[in-house]
Amino acid sequence: MGFLLFMITAVIISMIYNYVSERVRIFRISSMPKGIGTGMLAGVIVWGVLFLPMHYYVIQPALSSMANGLNPGNLDSSIADQLIQLSDSIILGSLALHMLFGGVMGFCSRLALT
Repeated sequence: MGFLLFMITAVIISMIYNYVSERVRIFRISSMPKGIGTGMLAGVIVWGVLFLPMHYYVIQPALSSMANGLNPGNLDSSIADQLIQLSDSIILGSLALHMLFGGVMGFCSRLALT
């Protein structure tokens, strides 16, 4: 179910990206580098608008409540502690993956337009 939701979200983001790149002159995909660049920009925007709020307002509080659970010796509690400690690495890694996804999206969009 999670994978399906991820794929639906990716399709919606791609549709919005293609709509904006077609309607807004400065973002029009006229070359492969511009397609990759605007796609990477879209990835950064999605990261900032969707990922960061979800990370800070949904995932972090859930991990904190798991880490401070009733049984501190529980395996889930120690995993939650480790994920909280790796939060900065997770944020930077997700930025890189969003940029990669955006670049691939821009590349594919340029191929579709030729």
